[in-house]
Amino acid sequence: MPAQEPIPEPLPSPELVLIAIDRAYRHRRNPKNPGASMADIKAHLGLPHTGATTLRLRQVWQVLEADGLIEQTRRRSSVFWQLTRNGHRRLATALDASELYPLPESPQHRKWRVTHAAAGERIEGFHTDLAELLDEAARLLDASRQPASSEWHALGKRLEAACGRLGSATYCLYEWAEPDDSHADIDEPPFGQGGRRDTSQWDKR
Repeated sequence: MPAQEPIPEPLPSPELVLIAIDRAYRHRRNPKNPGASMADIKAHLGLPHTGATTLRLRQVWQVLEADGLIEQTRRRSSVFWQLTRNGHRRLATALDASELYPLPESPQHRKWRVTHAAAGERIEGFHTDLAELLDEAARLLDASRQPASSEWHALGKRLEAACGRLGSATYCLYEWAEPDDSHADIDEPPFGQGGRRDTSQWDKR
C-alpha cells in the first residue's frame, strides 16, 4: 500500500519534488499535454492547491529551475512542467541511493481505494433496487389492464439507471485492478471519461 502520510514540514526536498513531477507526468490523463500541471504536482506531493502552497514551494522550484532540472512548457494557455534530461539523471541518482522520502498515495490510487470501498458498501443495495424494479416490471406484464406506454417508458429509464449503477459497482469492486503507479490508470474505451468509474451516477434515480 502506498504511503499516505503528508510531506513533512517545512519543505519537500528538491529530489522529492522531482519524483512528484515525474509521477504526475506519467499519470497525466491527457497524453497530449507536454508535462504536468502545478495542481497535479501539488496533489502528488499531498499538498493543497493554494497560493500558500505555491509560496511554500517557490524556493525549491527556483533551485530546480536554476540547476536546469525542470522546464516549463505551454499548451494553449496552460502551463506544464517536466523534468529535463539532467532532472531525470538527478532523480535516478537519488533513487539508486535510496535517498527519497516516499511520496504520499497517488491521486489515482486514492480514487481506486475510495471507490472500491464505496462499491463494497453499496452493491447489495443496488442488487435490491434492481430486483424491486424487475418485480415491478413483472407486475405490469401480468396486469389485467393494458399499461400505458408512458409507464413502460418511465420504468425503462429507471431500469437503465439501476443496471448502470449495479454494473458500475460490480466493475469497481471486482474488475477494476489496483493501479500500478508506473503509468496512468485510465478506463479503456468505450467507458472512458468517467464511465464505469463515475460514482456520481450511483445516486441518480
